[in-house]
Amino acid sequence: MEATDPSNRPPLLVWVVGGAFMVILVLVVSILLVVRLYDYTAPTKPGFGLSSLSVSSFNISGSQITAVWEVDFFSTKASDCWYYDDAVVSIFYQDRLLSETHPPRINVSKETESFTTYVVALAKGIEDPRVVNDIASDWSVSGIVAFTVRLFGAAYVKCHDFHVVDNVLNVTCTDIKVGFSNRSSSHGTMVVQHSPNITRDEEAVNRCSSWVEYY
Repeated sequence: MEATDPSNRPPLLVWVVGGAFMVILVLVVSILLVVRLYDYTAPTKPGFGLSSLSVSSFNISGSQITAVWEVDFFSTKASDCWYYDDAVVSIFYQDRLLSETHPPRINVSKETESFTTYVVALAKGIEDPRVVNDIASDWSVSGIVAFTVRLFGAAYVKCHDFHVVDNVLNVTCTDIKVGFSNRSSSHGTMVVQHSPNITRDEEAVNRCSSWVEYY
């Protein structure tokens, strides 16, 4: 058997350099894959809550309702900047729409924020007389009227060179009780019972259910 000439063997330095090059190549490819995966991962969406709800100029005459609802929403921190366009804030009594408004663009950044919107019903007609009677009864008898507040709108994310994510936002806050100081008062504020173990921001979020559907 013919012996191998030691001079033809690759030097140890070549093997070391080649191995190091392969390790570096694998690391670079892995980092690129992780970055690519991050770019296609949707950012953490913010949560929403209802901080307060007040009513002014509240009046029911026949089948007409006049009122101005001041709605204070609360948003939790998000992982990126979210923009909500074509939003609609609606006020319901039970399942009957009373009024709605289109607020300007809602911007939610990485910080905890709040924003206010006004929903105005000026002599708005209510077709179902039972709804009128129920509202009038709650208002005059118990001094408390429960409303449902909904925030609905199209949203997208584009911040810090992040790609656009289209989605639909739906925040629904049910059975929000508004108390009036007396049975003939036209001004009412949200009835709040604070829990000792949670913060007011957590209470605001717990009043609502929120979901975002991507498309």
